[in-house]
Amino acid sequence: MSRELKYLAGFFIILAALRLCLLFPHGEIGLESLISVALQLLLFAMCIDIGVHSYDTQRHVYLLFALFFIFSLVLFSGGFVGTALFRESTYAGVYFHVYANKVGLNFLFLMAVVFPIVDYFMSRRHVLIKYVVSLSAVGLIILPLFWSFLASPMQLYHEPEYATLYKMLQLPGAGAAMPDHEVAQRLSSGTSTPATNTDAAHIDETEIAALRPYANEGGVTIIFWKPLMVRSMVIQCFIVLLLAFFLVSNYVTNKPHGAYLDKILFLFFLLCPFEIVHLFAFISSTTQTAYQSVFAVAQYATVVCLLMMVYAFDLRLRFVLSATGKYYEEALTTSPSKVTRWKDEIDTLILKVFVRKKPDRQLGHL
Repeated sequence: MSRELKYLAGFFIILAALRLCLLFPHGEIGLESLISVALQLLLFAMCIDIGVHSYDTQRHVYLLFALFFIFSLVLFSGGFVGTALFRESTYAGVYFHVYANKVGLNFLFLMAVVFPIVDYFMSRRHVLIKYVVSLSAVGLIILPLFWSFLASPMQLYHEPEYATLYKMLQLPGAGAAMPDHEVAQRLSSGTSTPATNTDAAHIDETEIAALRPYANEGGVTIIFWKPLMVRSMVIQCFIVLLLAFFLVSNYVTNKPHGAYLDKILFLFFLLCPFEIVHLFAFISSTTQTAYQSVFAVAQYATVVCLLMMVYAFDLRLRFVLSATGKYYEEALTTSPSKVTRWKDEIDTLILKVFVRKKPDRQLGHL
C-alpha cells in the first residue's frame, strides 16, 4: 500500500473514532467539526513524518506545526467538559476555554508561524537563539492581552459589559418595559436587586441600548466570552500582517528556504481570515442560533483550506523522501550560500500561466 493510501485510510479511521466519541455526553459538535479535527490529526501525522526526514531547523519547524495540529484533539475534548468530563466542577468550562481554547491555541498558532519566519531571517543563528527570539516575541503578544485572565479566569464575570448585562437581567422583565435612560439610572445607582448589589458605577444609556439585543440566554453567553474573542481577533490580525510581511519579503529577496514552506505559510495566511470570521460572527451575533449558522459556513471554508494544506504537506513529504529532495535540503543546511530557492510545481504552474516565455525545466540548482 502506498504512503498516500495509508494516510487516506488513517483519515477515515480517525473520523470513525471521533464519531464513536460522540456516544459519550457532549456539547454541540457538528459533522464539519469532526472533519476539521480529523484533517488536523492527519496533518499532525504528516508533519511528524516530514520532521523525521528533514534536516536541522526544518525539523523544529514541522515539529511546531505538528504541535499546533495535535492540539485540535485537546480542543475537541472541550466538547465533553462539563458533560462527560469534570461534571461536578461548576467552572471547568471557563478554565478550559481560557487556558486551552484561547491562550493555548493562540500560543501554538503564533509559535507555528513566528518560528519559521525567525528561522528564515536568522538562518545562520543557532536553533536555541531562534527559540528564544520566537518565545520572547510570542510572550510579548500573548501576555499583555491575556494576563488578567491567565491570573484569574473568573475576571470574565467582572468585565464591564457582562456585569452590566447581568444586572440588567435582574430587573423586572429584564428592563424591557423601561426606557434606556431609566435602566441606566437604576443600574448606576445600584438599585436593581440585592443579588446584584455591587459598587455603583456610571452606566450610559447608549450602553443599555447596545446590550438590549443580548438580553437572552444565548446573548449573555456571547457577551461573557466577548473579551477573549476580541483578543483572539487581535492575534489573528497580527498573524495575517506577519505572514504578509514574510510572503512579500520572500518574493522580493528570493532567499532560499525549505521547499514548499512558503506555500504552507501562504495557506496559514488563508486560514486566518476564516478564524477571524468565526470570532467576528460570535461577537456580532445576538443569539447562539445566529452564530451557529455563520459558524457552520465558515467551518466548511476552513475544511477546504485544510484540504489544501494536506496537498501542500504531501508535496513536501514526497520531496524530502526523494533523493533530489534529500540532497537539496542537506545542501541548504551545509552550504546555504551556494543554493537558490527551490522552484516547485506550483511555481512552475504560475510561470506557465502568467509568463509567456516557457520556464526552464530546471526546478532548482546547487
